[in-house]
Amino acid sequence: ETGPTYVGDGLSDAALMAELKAKIIKDPVNSDNVSATHLHCIEKAFGKLPSNIGHLLHEVPKWFSKSVICREAFKELFRVMDAKEERKDTPLPFQKFSFRGKVIYNILLNWKELKGYFAVVVPKAGLTCRDRAREFLGMLKDPFNLLYFHFLSPIVTEFERVNSLFQTTDADPEELVIESRKVDEVKRLCAGLLIEALKQVESRLPASTGISKGLSAFAPRKVLSQTERVPFKDLSLPHLRSEKESVFDGKIPTGATSFWSGVLQYKNSTGKRPFEELGTYAMACLTTPTSNAVERIFSTVTNVKTNSRNRLCSEMLGTIISVRSHLQFQGKCCRDFKVTPHMMDLFNSANMSEKEEPGDDDELD
Repeated sequence: ETGPTYVGDGLSDAALMAELKAKIIKDPVNSDNVSATHLHCIEKAFGKLPSNIGHLLHEVPKWFSKSVICREAFKELFRVMDAKEERKDTPLPFQKFSFRGKVIYNILLNWKELKGYFAVVVPKAGLTCRDRAREFLGMLKDPFNLLYFHFLSPIVTEFERVNSLFQTTDADPEELVIESRKVDEVKRLCAGLLIEALKQVESRLPASTGISKGLSAFAPRKVLSQTERVPFKDLSLPHLRSEKESVFDGKIPTGATSFWSGVLQYKNSTGKRPFEELGTYAMACLTTPTSNAVERIFSTVTNVKTNSRNRLCSEMLGTIISVRSHLQFQGKCCRDFKVTPHMMDLFNSANMSEKEEPGDDDELD
C-alpha cells in the first residue's frame, strides 16, 4: 500500500519541479526561485555589450581546444615572454572552466601574450585560419575591448560567486544576509573614497577651468580639417598647408605645442611672420598654468631652496628653476648639456657680481 503512495508522491514532486523549472526559464525575472535567476541576469545583460566580446570569450578557448600544436606554440611563446618566470603559475587561456568569469579572467591575464601569439600566427597560418587569427588580433589590439574585459571580470565573477552561494545544499540564510551587509559596507566606503577624491580635485582646480575646455581647438587635426576647424575667418590655412615643407620640414607635428610653435616662427618670402599674432595667442593659451603646473613649480622650489641653501637670492632661485624646467621640458639631462659661445660671453664679472636685492637673503619660514 505504501509503494504506490510513494511513487505517486515522487511523480507529483517531479511534475512540480518540472513546472517550476519551466516557469523560471519562461520568466526568470518574476520567478519565486531567486537563486536560479542570477545567471539569467548576467546572460541577459551581456546582450548590451558589443558582440565581439562574446565572440572572444567563445572562440579564443575554442581555437586552442582543437589543436595540441596551437597549445604548445602558445606555451612556448609564454615561456619566451616570461623569461624571468614572474608569471609561472598564471593559468593559460585555453584551460577549461565552466564559469564565464574564469574565462574572462584568464583571457585578461594573458592579453599581451595572446596578442603576441596571434601576431605570429597571422603570416604563417593557412587561408581560413589566417582570417580568424587576423580577426582575433584586431580585437586584441583594440584598447576598448581590453577596457570591457577589465570592467567585466570583477562583475561577472561576483555574480557567479553569489550564484554559487545560493546553489549550495546547506546554505545558511544568516550567512547570506551577513555577506550582503558586508558588500553594502564595502560599496559605501568605496563610494565615500570616490566622492572625497572628486571634492579634493574640485578644490584644487584653477578658477579659469573654462579656458582649458577650448584648448582642444588648437589641435592640428582640427585646425587642418575642413569640417572640424575653428571658424577663424582670417586664417589662411590653405596657404599654410601648401608651405608646410618649409615650416615643418615635410611633416606636420601632431602635438599642439610643436605645431603652434612652428606657426609662430614661420616667415614668408619677405621675412615677415604672417601668423605671429595668431601663434602668440595660441601659445599663450596652451601655456596657461594649471594647478598641477603650479604645484610642480612649488615642488621644484622646495627641492632647490633647502635648509642648507636657504640664503639663495630670488634671482638665482628663479634662474635655477628655469634651467631645471627647460631641461625637463626638452627631455634632456645636465650631463648632456652643451654650453654655447653666447653663454660663455655672458659668464663675466659684470653679470656675476651684481648686488643682491633687499630682502633676497631673508630666510624662508
